[in-house]
Amino acid sequence: MRLQRFGLIFLAVFVAFIGASAYYYTVFPIRILTHIVLTICFAAWLIRRMRRGVGLPKTALNLPLFALVGVWALSILFAQDPRMALESAWLPFINVLIYFFIAAMFRSGAQRLAFETQFMLATLAVIMAAVQFGSFLFGWGITPETVVGWLETGRPPISPQLYLPLGVSTWLAAYVTPLALVSFAWSLTARRKDERWVLRILAALLLLTLVGTFSRGGFLALGVSLLIFGGLQLYAPLRKRFGAAALLLPAGVR
Repeated sequence: MRLQRFGLIFLAVFVAFIGASAYYYTVFPIRILTHIVLTICFAAWLIRRMRRGVGLPKTALNLPLFALVGVWALSILFAQDPRMALESAWLPFINVLIYFFIAAMFRSGAQRLAFETQFMLATLAVIMAAVQFGSFLFGWGITPETVVGWLETGRPPISPQLYLPLGVSTWLAAYVTPLALVSFAWSLTARRKDERWVLRILAALLLLTLVGTFSRGGFLALGVSLLIFGGLQLYAPLRKRFGAAALLLPAGVR
């Protein structure tokens, strides 16, 4: 069990900070390594499930995803350059397998492990973004533009656009924004008081990281997420009070 946990953490770190980062597109050896590692891991997972006779987990999105994969396969067959089309479709295929992998974890009762892994990744993202901010201040030289720190120049500081560990500020914003909401929502269900506080602190740090990215898309995503979260909180009491009539409420919001 411990080996499986460490394997899951390694795979999650690899997918989140290497395979899903800008370095996958800009550094060719990382791209090749990502293809090899993820192909081997998910092929082994699929083979193991087929040997056990369980196949892919059944979810509400199975048919749409299978149809989407079929469209991708046809586009590869009829593409002008099938090799390039196959390479471009590899990452979407992997994303579909990641969805089924997480669904299988939930079906096996390992949803807590899945969320704990996400929170660990969120903590790593906050730490690396904080290190980059410290490099901006003190000139640690961790990134090329931080060889000279703001404090050494004596000039008024200019707020940086944080991008570590994903390599692009908008990507980092897209990563931390939903995790901030998930961390806060999970804190509402935590039984232990210390867990609630840790998750809320993590949510606050993720929001600070979002501010450090200065991504307009990230701020827009946060606003929409808060509206949806607040709407869901209001919707549950309305559904209990008015029953089926509450189903008409979302239809009036356009």
